[in-house]
Amino acid sequence: MRPKHKNIVFKILQDTSIGFKNFLFENKGIESSFEVSRISFLENSQPSELSFTIRQLIDGHDQFDCYYSKYWPTIRSSSIIPQTGYIDLDKICKHLIGWVEKDIVNYLEDKNEVDLWDEYLKIEKVLPIDEKDYINLESFTLSEKQSLQLSLNELKLLIVKKFELDAVNQKVVEDRLDYLGESLERSINKTDWKGILINTIISISIALSLDTQKGQELYNLFVQIMQIYPSLGR
Repeated sequence: MRPKHKNIVFKILQDTSIGFKNFLFENKGIESSFEVSRISFLENSQPSELSFTIRQLIDGHDQFDCYYSKYWPTIRSSSIIPQTGYIDLDKICKHLIGWVEKDIVNYLEDKNEVDLWDEYLKIEKVLPIDEKDYINLESFTLSEKQSLQLSLNELKLLIVKKFELDAVNQKVVEDRLDYLGESLERSINKTDWKGILINTIISISIALSLDTQKGQELYNLFVQIMQIYPSLGR
């Protein structure tokens, strides 16, 4: 590809939301009757599966076609654009912009998005929950409710200190524990409340993006403080 064409591509990438530093431009040589150039999206400074290939007809001054790696939600190759004939570099660049702003952006969004189902299953596996604990249909006494409310208030402080939370995450924890405390005042038995308790632990762990070890530490903190509910630790 001629230097002026490469510079046009550079400026196009520079103006995208991703920026040119995340791409690698390579001249791939001659294939059949085309001079081939490839733009690869970089991950950890290495070319990824996502790339945009530009082919210029050797005998054509401004005759190009292209194909690229599509992401939605797996990676697959597009058809050659256009399917017949050729287009100029301006039209190629419009497809390049669309590739970056759609396929690359969607890929990065999905990569950075926490899979809540997956996190739930991972955390659930490390919690030592025994199904036989879910058999107590008694309601809490007034003194038990009061003790649990005190434990929840203590947990608010300890979790913030233990995991060094900022104001936003502190609010998340407080909201989850407030909901748990409010559920004590509803007419539910100990079995139902324990289910809410376990879901609260998992919910907090996911919200704080805790790894397996820290998720276990969070669980142990609940067990340590909530002595009135000894079956939690079984």
